[in-house]
Amino acid sequence: EEYEQFSQEIRLTSPGGETVDWIAGAFYQSSEQKFDDAIQVDMDSILPSALALQTGASIFLDLAGTEAPRHYEQSSDSWAVFAQATWNITDNLRATLGGRFTQEDKEGQRSLDIASIGGTITPLTVAAYGALGVETNQGTGHDLKGDRSESAFTPLVNVQWDATEDMMVYASYSTGFKAGGFSARANNVDSFEFGEEEVTNYEIGMKTSFADGAAELNTTYFYTEYENLQIAQFDGTLGFNVGNAKAATVQGVELDGRWLMSEGLTLSYAASYLDFEYKDFTNGNCYAGQTPDGDAGLCDYTGKSAQYTPKKTLNLSLDYAYPLGDALELNATLDAQYLDNQNVDPNLDPRNDIDAYTTANARLSLDSEAWSVALVGKNITDKEVVTYAGKVPLAPAGTEYGFVKRPRTVAVEGKYRF
Repeated sequence: EEYEQFSQEIRLTSPGGETVDWIAGAFYQSSEQKFDDAIQVDMDSILPSALALQTGASIFLDLAGTEAPRHYEQSSDSWAVFAQATWNITDNLRATLGGRFTQEDKEGQRSLDIASIGGTITPLTVAAYGALGVETNQGTGHDLKGDRSESAFTPLVNVQWDATEDMMVYASYSTGFKAGGFSARANNVDSFEFGEEEVTNYEIGMKTSFADGAAELNTTYFYTEYENLQIAQFDGTLGFNVGNAKAATVQGVELDGRWLMSEGLTLSYAASYLDFEYKDFTNGNCYAGQTPDGDAGLCDYTGKSAQYTPKKTLNLSLDYAYPLGDALELNATLDAQYLDNQNVDPNLDPRNDIDAYTTANARLSLDSEAWSVALVGKNITDKEVVTYAGKVPLAPAGTEYGFVKRPRTVAVEGKYRF
């Protein structure tokens, strides 16, 4: 894979501290990407005979000595202009209004060929690849091209009120936009292009301090609506398809803060409750063994949550700093994270629902202005956690692979500043 990018942003800001503070600017970015890979089946590969035995279809024997090289290119040009102004209505009340206009143009191309490794391609070989989801639209492969031109205006409104010297409450409305594009890793013709994603977010919250500034507590409620949420899923055979879920919502409550418990000892904490739901996602890729909901061979995920969306999370951290004379400081940190049960499969196979778990890390360091040395422990309780799970390409239904969180690790870390 090769990727090149250039970007430039120019901003103009007001001096600040005035009745109206503002910022305006422009942004430009261009990029080019090239990607190559190949499905290669050597003459002595066990895959053709294994597939033939698994399916009872001798056509897969024709895969021996063949390959399906894939080439992908994409170029993109994007520019935007933006402005934001804050009106300091009173000493305790201010309102912010902003907006961004974005224009993005993309061109994409993906070709996939069926070639021989020292042999001759036959219609049977093409049909064997077709049975694996490698679709063709011209002879022995496909050559797809496309271009997209998209624009969006994304406004923002925010109101803040200093209710007291120690409490600020706010409410905001904001929007976002992610351009569509073209898929490099898919094999079927229909999955070449996906659409733009739009999001609208509503938020209210409060930021407070108390105990003469020794403690902070911040709370937020948010509600987010997605249109055409971009989703990547395994197609059940060989490819990874990017598509759009027509509608999804996520809402939740977040809480975080700090407390200076005593000189040098600080407790930091954060907690959240998250509720994610696909409101309209009828065109999802099925997991192995799942019965499609329609003739297109796709599955309906409407009403379900998404991958990596635990309902509850909790983070706690204790930091202790102790001066050792004028030049040295001893620092110690102990932190823990709790994650509720969740699904780690992009296709949401219920067999990959994982239970809630807690992990912990620790760090002890000796620091000076010029150097530091630390003893670092991660996952010190040696918790075994599956962080991702998926289906093995071309394997029998239910055959899976996964990634596991690193076990307990202990390291010595040194830094020198010069």
